[in-house]
Amino acid sequence: MRDGLRILIGAGVTVLVAVIAHGPMGMGASFIAQLQERARVALATKGFSDVKIGFPDSPYARVAHLSGDVPLVRQTDAVRLARGIWGSAGAMWDGEGAKRADAGAVMPLPANAVGDAAPAPAPSASPAPPARVADRPPGACQGAVDKALGGRVMRFRSGSAWLNPQSRRMIADVAAALKRCRGYALVVGGHADAKGSEAVNAAMSQERADRVRAALVEQGVPAGAVTARGFGTSRPLTPGHAADPANRTISFAVTGGEA
Repeated sequence: MRDGLRILIGAGVTVLVAVIAHGPMGMGASFIAQLQERARVALATKGFSDVKIGFPDSPYARVAHLSGDVPLVRQTDAVRLARGIWGSAGAMWDGEGAKRADAGAVMPLPANAVGDAAPAPAPSASPAPPARVADRPPGACQGAVDKALGGRVMRFRSGSAWLNPQSRRMIADVAAALKRCRGYALVVGGHADAKGSEAVNAAMSQERADRVRAALVEQGVPAGAVTARGFGTSRPLTPGHAADPANRTISFAVTGGEA
């Protein structure tokens, strides 16, 4: 009886190791290969057979990399579709036009799973890139946003774009402050720490910015006035400490406008 129990426990451990090694947690070769095939079929089914898709294998990552000689609108649609594939942690367009396509794929994602797709508002024109947080010029609308935040900083778990209740309260406060402004342009900047792949960090920072933008629009902020920009690790909010988890955050940069 005791030997039988040992056999059962051993078999269970073997199965668990296999699931971790080859499933989404382990992101092993088998899982990535299956994910890539699902993505390829999904794109082809939706008429994107001219778009190439792949996933990094050194190290393994669940962020889809798309490429192909297609118009910007199709790039944006393909990125949005790839982000909604089960198992995907995001998507980005490689090569020329990558930043434009990624910035245009703004999706109001639900707060319970990274990469779940939903209908997106029409992409808006991108204002000039924001200065670093410390270098922003003072302004009535920027001051209103800073006052609404009251020194609070949005935080994210590693590899996550989930908006916790505190983050959603901060977004509601920012939206309320912006309702008293007009003629402004807001850039929601997504940031990541320097741990892991730069490509994954860039995609994750875009996901974070996309979610905050979508939440602001839901709170009544005009979609045309706010743009989501993923800066990856290029603009750490704790300079000199790129790997600091505090860099997994969001910045709000307001240009123009009056209260």
